[in-house]
Amino acid sequence: MNLKFLYAVYGLISTILLTSCFGENPYDVKSAGEAKDVMTGTNLENHIRLDTILRPGLYGLGPYDNLQGEITLYNGIPFISTVVNGKVKMRIDSNAKAPFFVYSHLNYRKVKETVRWGKIKDIDYSMQRIKEYYNIPEDDAFPFIIEAEFAKISLHIIMRDTNETSHSHEAHQKAKVPFEYKNIKGKLIGFYSKNDQGVFTPEGSRIHVHFLANDGSVAGHLDGIKHQSGIKVTIPEM
Repeated sequence: MNLKFLYAVYGLISTILLTSCFGENPYDVKSAGEAKDVMTGTNLENHIRLDTILRPGLYGLGPYDNLQGEITLYNGIPFISTVVNGKVKMRIDSNAKAPFFVYSHLNYRKVKETVRWGKIKDIDYSMQRIKEYYNIPEDDAFPFIIEAEFAKISLHIIMRDTNETSHSHEAHQKAKVPFEYKNIKGKLIGFYSKNDQGVFTPEGSRIHVHFLANDGSVAGHLDGIKHQSGIKVTIPEM
């Protein structure tokens, strides 16, 4: 079945069911496994199955089973991106497993952001400023979505060598298959936290972000960005 059609159907169902209740703190960020254990090869065991958490309005990020791709969960739709013969291949898989994963519900407060971004650090600074302006508690992790047409997006998809006998930080870096796109419309699905470096954000960063093209043709871990204006940000409604 055509992926674009599936994307549309999943999106429609999710929108209809989005009124589901998620409790007193609907944007409570949860995680399974830890990024640092995966990146150093300490623990590559799967720590979550998506079919145990899937629901409309849920967003999440993480590597796919055995580091054979990336998982980008958007509004309850689990997009799996892998690389086959040097090209990105996309599918939807509700039974996907992940060695580490971060996820949260996100209800909708829209924010207009007018700054110009030329690097990922700019997103980090913007989320910090937005968090302070909207009085999101200092120690709270929170999800966000950024919608725009991007002048340039650099991303990678992790594809571990299945013949390797052990994984390491060096092997992890080599397993990242890079891609670059220009003038592409899409969404950045991200998580901000000042306290979770090595858990679900990289060391030295307060954010973990994936890119998802509007047509569902590509998704992956964000490595670089260039954008000029007209950014729409979605953060939790307090």
